[in-house]
Amino acid sequence: MEQVTHPIAPVFDENSRILILGSFPSVKSREAAFFYGHPQNRFWKVVSGVLGCDCPQTIEEKCTMLLAHHIALWDVIASCRIEGSSDSSIRDAVPTDLSVLLAHAPIRAVFCNGVSSVAAMAVLEVEGVCGLASNLGYDIAEMLGMKSAAKGVRIVSDKEGRLFVECNVVANFGYSVFELAKNVQDAVRSSLESVTGLNVAKVNVNVCGIALPRESRK
Repeated sequence: MEQVTHPIAPVFDENSRILILGSFPSVKSREAAFFYGHPQNRFWKVVSGVLGCDCPQTIEEKCTMLLAHHIALWDVIASCRIEGSSDSSIRDAVPTDLSVLLAHAPIRAVFCNGVSSVAAMAVLEVEGVCGLASNLGYDIAEMLGMKSAAKGVRIVSDKEGRLFVECNVVANFGYSVFELAKNVQDAVRSSLESVTGLNVAKVNVNVCGIALPRESRK
C-alpha cells in the first residue's frame, strides 16, 4: 500500500461554529475531489434534511449550504496507507493539524461522523494488534477481509456526554494479552478525547483470539 495524502481542502470560514469530522476520503470522494462523493453515501441527504434544505448536488451547493449554517467539514487523517476505501486497512496514519482551522474559526462544537472509525484507527495502530473482530465468535478469514474497521468497536454515551467504548480485538501471537489490552485502552482514550473533546469514561477490551504467524497456519 502506498501512502495517500488527503487531497481535499477543509470547508470553513470565520463564521463556522460547528465542525464535522470524518476519517479519510473514500476512493470515490478522492476522485470527486470532495467529501462524501460516493453516490450511495447518505451524508448530504441526512445533513440537508436536518437543516431543512434541498439536497445539494454540486460542490458549490454543498459548500454554500454548510457555510450558510456555520458548519465546517474536514477529516481527522491527513495521510495514511489504505487499500481502496477500507478503514480497516488504514496504517501509518498521520493526524490532521486541526489548529489551522481552529485558529480562524470560532468552533464551539465538534461532531465525529463515524466516531467508531476514529477509535478503530487508534486500535489498529497499537503494536501487537492483528485486527478487529465483529463479535466474539469471529472467523479469522472474515475478519482479515472485512470492509469496516468499526465492526469491532461499539461506542455509547450517557446523559453527561461521557463515552463508553468496547473493542473486540485479535492479537498477534507472542504479545502479552494484558499489556496489549492496556495499550489499546490508552490509545483509544487518548485518540477519542483529543479528537472529540469528550470524556471517555471507560474502555473495555475483549481479546477474542490470537492470530498465528503465517508459517504456523500451514
